[in-house]
Amino acid sequence: MKDHITRILSEVDSIRFKYKKFFFCESVYTDTSGIKPRFTNITSALRYGEELTPASIILISDGNHNYGPAPDDILENFKTPVYCFGVGDKSINDQSIVNVFYSDYAFRNETTAVEAVIETNGFGGRMGRVCLKSDGMEVVKDFRLSENLTYQSVEFKIVPNKIGEQKFKISLTPQVGESDYNNNEYNFTIKTFERKIMVLYYTDHPSFNTQFIINSLKKNIDIEYSELVHISNSKYYTKGRYVNNGEIELKQFDIIIFDNIDGSLNMDLKDFLNQGKGILITGNISGIDNILNDILAFPVAGGQIVGELPLKILSPFSILTPIEEYAPVSKINRALGINQNTTLIARAGEYPLIGYRKVGNGFVFQINVPELGVWHFTQLNLNNKDILNPLIKDALRFLSPYGKSERLLLKTAKNQYRIGEQIRFELKSYNQNLSPGSGGEFYLNFQNKKIPFFEIKPGVYEVSLFSEKSGEFSVFAMGNLNNDTLKSNKLDLKIVEVESEPAELINEQLLEQIALKTRGGYYDISQLKEFHPPERQKRYEVVKFSFDRPVFYFLIFALIVIDWVIRKKGGMV
Repeated sequence: MKDHITRILSEVDSIRFKYKKFFFCESVYTDTSGIKPRFTNITSALRYGEELTPASIILISDGNHNYGPAPDDILENFKTPVYCFGVGDKSINDQSIVNVFYSDYAFRNETTAVEAVIETNGFGGRMGRVCLKSDGMEVVKDFRLSENLTYQSVEFKIVPNKIGEQKFKISLTPQVGESDYNNNEYNFTIKTFERKIMVLYYTDHPSFNTQFIINSLKKNIDIEYSELVHISNSKYYTKGRYVNNGEIELKQFDIIIFDNIDGSLNMDLKDFLNQGKGILITGNISGIDNILNDILAFPVAGGQIVGELPLKILSPFSILTPIEEYAPVSKINRALGINQNTTLIARAGEYPLIGYRKVGNGFVFQINVPELGVWHFTQLNLNNKDILNPLIKDALRFLSPYGKSERLLLKTAKNQYRIGEQIRFELKSYNQNLSPGSGGEFYLNFQNKKIPFFEIKPGVYEVSLFSEKSGEFSVFAMGNLNNDTLKSNKLDLKIVEVESEPAELINEQLLEQIALKTRGGYYDISQLKEFHPPERQKRYEVVKFSFDRPVFYFLIFALIVIDWVIRKKGGMV
């Protein structure tokens, strides 16, 4: 913008109507002497002009607002028309990392993907280079720079090798003539676990359910599963680790899925649950014994109930919500009732269908449907929406040791900002049943300050702030949801201090938006000398009076009494 100041002043001097001239950067000034502009606060300039109650405001700017609240925050009730004149470069030479996509967590020695989105402009025919670094690791890739504004995606495959939080940095090799070098880096952190969630699938009777559940497990990149399929009295089909000829190394697994079982299981399930592990049980349950019934959410009697049983969601979980419509259930296992400490998620008619309960230090999750695959396709035919795959995935996450800690997720659009730039944080919270956690009290810990979040919709919270000092900071959220104290993942933010405002493309979209919302207009700076603002229009304000006060009731009563007295004296009553 500063490169155009001479031209701007020349154009302003050619104006043939009366005006008052002001200059603005972070603040508003009457002259430019002694000003060292670093940022642009268009909101502050518009608010200053509005307070002077002029006939109109002429805004000359490149439209790159980068300090303080966004202009849109004040435009709804803006009374003065704003005529915007755009000035600035139509194209610049720059490259920047605009976003990075990565998993919030990964597993040691397992490959995970990181995708960097790079914006390039003004470097036709050249090659750029992007590098991803971490302790003891460096990956370099080349990409083609573009003459016109273009977004490119560069994917890295990495293998985290440290347990815990591992820091990464993506950086671009600087280009000659680049307008801004401060947007060439992106830092992020991935939480790495020792291993994937270990899942054992067990069935006494292979069926349509078997293939359906196995396909669902194959799609889940967070787990490693093994299969133990009971074919006959002494024959088993096995696949995966820690199962061999029907022998199971139970301590190696985090979750067991029981599907279509006879009930008499040669496993110490209470000891398994006391280790903080989980069980998911579904399919047909026959030959039931008291040992299994003691741990189930709904103890079963054997046999099934058949009919068109309407499905009703009582408590949100994963993709299931009370406001959605679901197809009826045609068959369920006959239940004896509901065990203590059970959270009931859904009923089929008057019978319990989906729920979970805590047993020892672990949880048992029960889907009381014998024909799971049939139920899935019935739901799919009703609203063309996959319910069961997300439900199984979230149930496994809920049961696993890792999933229990992932209930407060903090995100922001990027991780590098300039001083004075607005930072908007989004926080998602989840109840113990993985449904959106509404009503929580959370705060952001940032630069030794605790800043409260505000809930914008169930389970989603936001807070915006402006960076005040430079440096590298770790940011996290913390607070209470119901009776639980939760802490989010950490974000690493870098706040940079720049000597002067970097060159940027003219933001015509913002200028046009300001003009439209204030009933003004948008023009090129070359049209300023021919411009004539419209005459001042009368301003009207709507003033609302509330009569819902005791004093008004008294006045109305007094007027009625006076009217009655006058009428009585006149012989009209």
